[in-house]
Formats: sequence, structure tokens, C-alpha cells
Amino acid sequence: MTEIQYDFNPAIIAQKEFLESIEQFNEENKLVLENALAFAIKKHKDQWYDWKNNSKTPYTYHILRVAINVQKFNKTVPAIISALWHDLLEDTDVTVEEIADFLKTHNLSEQIIDILQSLNRKNFNTPAEYYEKILQNNVSFAVKTTDLLSNLEASYNRLDEMLSNETRFWFYRYLAEIKYLIFPKFSEKNSSHFEELNKISYKIIKQLNTSQIEELHEFSQKYLAGGEIFSGW
Repeated sequence: MTEIQYDFNPAIIAQKEFLESIEQFNEENKLVLENALAFAIKKHKDQWYDWKNNSKTPYTYHILRVAINVQKFNKTVPAIISALWHDLLEDTDVTVEEIADFLKTHNLSEQIIDILQSLNRKNFNTPAEYYEKILQNNVSFAVKTTDLLSNLEASYNRLDEMLSNETRFWFYRYLAEIKYLIFPKFSEKNSSHFEELNKISYKIIKQLNTSQIEELHEFSQKYLAGGEIFSGW
């Protein structure tokens, strides 16, 4: 695996934690996961996960956090690779052919491509269609749940800043999707997902004032009805 170095500590720490988390696997699977990480790092090069003022965290910090935490819900190699690659088709220049070549080289199922396609918002016209597809597959569901958890935690850590400008609509979107598109579909088999999402969502809601709650409700109704009401969908 190519050694990757970053100046920003959170990315270094997350990479170290990820490598420790996959020590449970045999040497062959660890190598596959390390190569999958190197592939993701290459494709997300020069992309940033900006959750702090005047700082830039490499985007790989986010995908590493998702890949670490997805193991709470699904400890399989396909789930971890899907977590590492969950934004590839949506946010990079990667091609399906490149992904297929990697999977073939490492004797992995091309079903991973189907999972990645289900996680790509560009394939769907509305949030409801997007989540309907995700909820049909346990791996897609585990990855998306963990993606939302990561984004909500980042939002919570800079809540005052986000509430003061237009970026608040990003976590309004996350909350709307969780409340109206995910929670109604929960069952006993994914109760652990529910507990995690409910806990962080409640922490955020408690910090909102009355006008922000009203704004969240209004945003949710428009967003779910129209889909594309903000830049970035």
C-alpha cells in the first residue's frame, strides 16, 4: 500500500485508526482493504472536508470515519470497501470500468458497483427515490447510516457557525432525510442504527431555537416535495 502523509492531524489519526480496525482480518483481506483505501485516497486527492473555519481537512478523513464506523453495523469486506468508496461515483472522476477492474483484480464481487450506484444521488430524481433504493440493501443502508452519522457529528461540532449562514441547510437536509425517509422504515433488525441516528439528531434538535425549528420544518417540507431546493443536490 502506498504510504500517504497529511499535514492535518485528523486525517493521520483516522488513517491509523482505520488500519487498526482491520487487524481483525486475515492478511489477504487486510491487503485488499489497504489497496481499496489507497485507491480512494488517490481519487479524492485535493478534495477537502471543511468543517472548521480557516482550516482544510483532507476529504479522506470523512471516508475513513465512515469506514471505521460502518464496522459497528457490518464487518464484511464489501461493506468496508463500499464505505471507503461511497462518494467516488458522486464526487470524483472515477469510472465504473476502473472500479470493475479493481474488483476483478482482487476477486471481489461486482455487486459492490450496485451498492455504489445506489449511494450516488445523481442516479435519482428525488430524495425519496434515493432512499427507497438504499433501504433495499443492508450494505447500502449501513454505509448511508454511517455517512449521515459522520456528517451530523461534524455539524454538531460547529453548530453555532453553521446556524449563522447558509450551510445550515446541509444539516437541515440530513435531519429531514433521517426523520422522514429513514426512521419510518426502521425495523428491529436495524435498531442499533436507529439508536445512533436518534441520539445525535436529538442532540442537535435540542440546540435549535423556536425559529430554527420552524425553519427546519419548512425546509423539510419543501425539500421532500421538490428535491432540488439548494445548491449541491
